[in-house]
Amino acid sequence: MPIPRRQFATVVFCLCICGLAARAGAQATGAITGIATDPSGAVLPGVTIDVTSRDTGQVRSAVTGADGFYTIPLVNPGPYQVKATLAGFRTTIRENVTVAVNETVRADVSLQVGQVEEEVTVLGQSPLVETTHR
Repeated sequence: MPIPRRQFATVVFCLCICGLAARAGAQATGAITGIATDPSGAVLPGVTIDVTSRDTGQVRSAVTGADGFYTIPLVNPGPYQVKATLAGFRTTIRENVTVAVNETVRADVSLQVGQVEEEVTVLGQSPLVETTHR
């Protein structure tokens, strides 16, 4: 039995609206991307990048590749803090990185060489000093 034209048109219309709504929802995000470098401009692999939403406090993380590049996709629109950390370097923080819908924001980070810290552990005992005269 064939479907009446009016019902067919209604079903097609509803499917189109649902498809557009799902597609619009998938596009309601952006991305944050960038390169991590040292003071000389050389790329830094292995840098941990933490992106924190200023609205929700949600943290997303990535690690830079061999080319120093990172990307964090599917980020909700809004203001973010980008923090970069790597052993031997000072932590670098970029405030107020703002992501808009369907936008990829570039947030490059330059890490400064950190302070060298030494820890000295003494394992021996000093000899006792004799304080009496013989």
